[in-house]
Amino acid sequence: MRLAKEEYNYTICALKDYKTNFENAQLILYDILNLDSISNGEGRSSGQISDIVANKVIQLDSNIELRHYILEFIAVEKALEYVSQDAKDIFNYLFKQNKSKWETMEKYHLSARTFERRKQELVYTTYKELKKINKVKSMGIYTKYFMKEIGEILAKFPIKKVL
Repeated sequence: MRLAKEEYNYTICALKDYKTNFENAQLILYDILNLDSISNGEGRSSGQISDIVANKVIQLDSNIELRHYILEFIAVEKALEYVSQDAKDIFNYLFKQNKSKWETMEKYHLSARTFERRKQELVYTTYKELKKINKVKSMGIYTKYFMKEIGEILAKFPIKKVL
């Protein structure tokens, strides 16, 4: 199946922006979840959350840029789970390291036709994952899905302050 030109370009941009999306999401998460400011020194009973923590959760939920970055990042991560090792290698070398098509083919000893097939597999799988995420967004269960995915990302990749 062939993708329309705009769908193909959108998917390629999501693949190219993988690293940038992750770094931007980390910066926003670090700003919102600045853990130094959570402790307000007041005692509280168990089961209650402070106003600062509640405000941070609201900020996480309402930050549209953060949603965009994380959802595209998640779509690419999930697509990488479903593709072959050759497609993963192409992603790492072509999109993450910004090498050329010819350098990628030479490094992994792929013919031009095999390279195109594996790249198409990666692009199509990523497009399907982006489409699933857009469905979740439109169904109204976006907030629960989004918060669950933030937790998984925080567990997988610790937040580093980038200066």
